[in-house]
Amino acid sequence: MKQTAVSGFGTGTADPEAAAGAGTGAATGAAAGAAAKQDHVSTATESETDRRGPDAGSADSLRGPEAAPADGRRSPDSEPADGHPRFVVEPADTRLRPVADPADARPRLDSDLGGDRVTVRAVAAAAGLSVATVSRVLNDRENVSPATRRRVQDVVERLGARAPEPRRRSPAQGPRPPVFVRCPYLLTDYFGHIVTSVAETLALHGQEMILDVGDATLRSTVVRNLPTRKDARGAVLILPPESRTDLESLAARSYPFVIVDPRITVPRKTVSISAAHFSGARAVTRHLIGLGHRRIGVISGPPYWRARDDRVGGHLAALSEAGLLGDPALMRHGEPAAHTGVTAGGELLDLPAQTRPTAIVCFNDKVAVGVLEAAAARDLRVPEDLSVTGFDDIDVSRATTPRLTTVRQPLQEMGRVAVTMLMRQLEGHAHEALSIELATELIVRESTGPAR
Repeated sequence: MKQTAVSGFGTGTADPEAAAGAGTGAATGAAAGAAAKQDHVSTATESETDRRGPDAGSADSLRGPEAAPADGRRSPDSEPADGHPRFVVEPADTRLRPVADPADARPRLDSDLGGDRVTVRAVAAAAGLSVATVSRVLNDRENVSPATRRRVQDVVERLGARAPEPRRRSPAQGPRPPVFVRCPYLLTDYFGHIVTSVAETLALHGQEMILDVGDATLRSTVVRNLPTRKDARGAVLILPPESRTDLESLAARSYPFVIVDPRITVPRKTVSISAAHFSGARAVTRHLIGLGHRRIGVISGPPYWRARDDRVGGHLAALSEAGLLGDPALMRHGEPAAHTGVTAGGELLDLPAQTRPTAIVCFNDKVAVGVLEAAAARDLRVPEDLSVTGFDDIDVSRATTPRLTTVRQPLQEMGRVAVTMLMRQLEGHAHEALSIELATELIVRESTGPAR
């Protein structure tokens, strides 16, 4: 098994979705939900809304990011005992207080009269800032203006030894362990886009990763041992080949992980990110029906893949809308590779002329390349004699002659959203959007034309 600790990653554009096959697949906030199977982005919306009350009337309540940070980060001191994350609303009676000597412009602390170490809340009240802002200054975090930082430091200097101490990582903890990223396939221009996006987004969070990649790792049992590993603190699993039992076991042990492009239906309470396969397939079949095609062949992916079921469902839904029925004689399936297109496409094109399809919908762009080869071997012109469509919109779809009509998957955005959802788990944030689908887009090029 090849594992590499990296903080960024780059890929080439070699053979897409090779051998093991990719079935399915830009920033961070795009998300969607799969149940309604809609044409637009279907969003399983997060019902958690980060709320932050202003420091009612405080000098900092109108300052913008310092008083109410857009990123929603909270002070460690603002977590209640019940474990539910809340933002702090400072009570009105903790405002800056007038002092006896007008010449003394400093805000006064109750603790100025003596006593033990003061709290972050008291410093916030004295400085006229939010608890979260003071906490960020004490912990030397970013997103604090120099002027605001100086206000807090003035109060801290005045308190001396009684000032609150920043929270420090204990020596036993050390640096944060990396995130485990598993993609047991060749990093083609399909998986390469996803992995690169994951690496880049982790780097933005200051997080390194361990990369488990390549066909040789396909049958590895590494996922079963993730909860006991000390060198990884969470995982991103890309098109994982693991069984449902293995994934359920990982979830049952409360190990933080996110699945990108799941093969199978994921266990309950598991976060997954995928593309809207159903609506993408429906859109491409609608396109062909609009061109007058009625005998439409389908070459789908492996029968045990969830993306295969969703795409076949989308295809049949579009036929039903037009008053048509799917013909089992025009359907084939196989691995998402070019040789499948050559073989299965050849079978469809060898049917009698009166039953032969006038268009073929392919599981992905690579299968479509194989169908183009099969058509050329039979002196069939595309799109004059046969229309061909792909799925994914990887580089090869723009390298064929004619160029492929296809469905674009947001591969890089899938990686970004996956990291965002994983970081929320690692930081203890609640989340309710568990199955997120990102919108696909029909890309019409020269491989489709009117039916003859």
